[in-house]
Amino acid sequence: MESSVQSLAAWGRRAPSHSITGIMITDDQQTIVTGSQEGQLCLWSLSSDLKISPRALLFGHTASITCVAKARDFEKKPYVVSAASNGEMSLWNVRSGQCVENTKMTFTHTSICYYYSSFRMEEDGWLLCSGEYQDVLVIDARVLEVLHTFISSESPDWISSMCIVHSPRIQEDSLVVVSVTGVLKVWNLSSSVKSVQEKQLIFETESKSLQCLMCQTIRFCKYTERLLLVVCSDSWKVQG
Repeated sequence: MESSVQSLAAWGRRAPSHSITGIMITDDQQTIVTGSQEGQLCLWSLSSDLKISPRALLFGHTASITCVAKARDFEKKPYVVSAASNGEMSLWNVRSGQCVENTKMTFTHTSICYYYSSFRMEEDGWLLCSGEYQDVLVIDARVLEVLHTFISSESPDWISSMCIVHSPRIQEDSLVVVSVTGVLKVWNLSSSVKSVQEKQLIFETESKSLQCLMCQTIRFCKYTERLLLVVCSDSWKVQG
């Protein structure tokens, strides 16, 4: 019978520095995940009365964390993904703290959205990534390999923010992004699944200027299915 050895890291009264550069909350609303400039991830327990306490510090990156994001359907696998400024990507189990997959790319990701469609996809889903490169990379959520690229036919540029829009009314999913120059672009995810599998070119279905720079985040109204909140560094607007 093989014996197991559990590693333990300890420090004194002063904990290691953790300058937060990325943050997310898990689907069950019980864990907050933060990435830091120092390269670690921290798991924080969130109680029902909104008290936050640190639970674990995860080491796996050698550079500053640029983003953290959901990487699976949380009820099936409690996985999150992290990316660093030197191209490192890691897949983590937030219950056990284990790093289940890691790789290093030539891309620096600054935003990641997880996408999975149960009746269109057989694999574990996609990580839709943007960052210090043009357009959007489609990465396999299981093995962290690049599958495809969403290409801009007009004004290709770096993406500053993005979100996935689910429309129950028409049963379609879309990726909405805003570039660093304020151009809004939309890709139809529902129709892209087959195109990714067949390695066909995938262009945006819509593109228009919002006349806003330095977009920080965008959020789509799921109730009206037509209003988009655009938050910039010095202003915000609701786009119809």
